[in-house]
Order: sequence, then C-alpha cells, then structure tokens
Amino acid sequence: MTTDASLPVYCIDTSAIGDLEGISPATSYTNDTAVRVRVWGGLESMARAGRLVTVYAAQDEFKRKCPAAHDRLGPLKFFRRDTVALFVEAQNVLAQSEYWQREVQRCKPNRDKADYYLVALARVEGRTVVTSELHRRDRSANNRSGDNIPDVCDRMDVQWLYLSDFIECERL
Repeated sequence: MTTDASLPVYCIDTSAIGDLEGISPATSYTNDTAVRVRVWGGLESMARAGRLVTVYAAQDEFKRKCPAAHDRLGPLKFFRRDTVALFVEAQNVLAQSEYWQREVQRCKPNRDKADYYLVALARVEGRTVVTSELHRRDRSANNRSGDNIPDVCDRMDVQWLYLSDFIECERL
C-alpha cells in the first residue's frame, strides 16, 4: 500500500483515540454522535490509505482501553510492526527522557510503555504524532513534572498535533 507523498502521514497515541471514543468524559473530544461518526470515517479511510498508524507496542493498550477502536482499526494494518530501525530509534528517544526511563523500569511485565516507540516511529517514517497528552506548557503549574509525548517530541524535533488540531487540519 502506498500513500500520496504530498499528503501528511501520522501516528496516533492511544490517548487521542480514547478521547475520540469518549472514554473519559472530562477529556472527551465530543459528545456529538454525528461528529464522532464523521471523524471515525475519516480515521478509517486514512488508516486504509496508510496515512494513519500506531506502533505495535500500543496494541495491548488499545485492547484494554479502546477495544472498539482496536477492532475497527486493527484489520486495516493500523499497528505498525517493529523493525530494527524502530528499536534503535526508540533507544535514542528513551535516552532523551529520564522520566520515561524510570517509567520503563517500573512497568509491569508485558506492559511496556508505547510512548517512546511512537515518537521513534514518527522519526523513522517522517510522521507527525497525534496525541491528547498535554504539553508541559499547557498543564497546570502543579502538574508539570514528568514528560508527556509533546515534551519529548519537541526535544527530538518531531512534529506533533493535539487531536482537535489534527481533526481540523484533516477536515475530518
């Protein structure tokens, strides 16, 4: 499957899909069913065209947190397989965040954090990351410790968008 080189390509975080699904009412993208249906149609079309993917490391998280999304997007080759280049770049990304390094050391077996793989995939394939995680500058003053995806993307010169900006850019 090839994509039109003139069109932007993206990798999306579980947080963005969860907000689209309305899993947490506090961060839900919309409560309007018609808007959700329209956006989902656009996401599926982009996934079929190879313009929207995520990392294989996020598959279990998708199954646990967003099972309907996993069932919709999984058959569309949405979960990008690991490669040697991805593993090498994932280590480079991980080296940029002591916070993420501690998170990896603390995680349960078979629950590896997918965030650093997502940033690595964006670097390896020239994709833009789509997330709902807040950048440090957008978080409240008492919630600025630790790194979220946008913070590490900035350090690694990786383009990223909030879910709402992505939907607007793509006119979904």
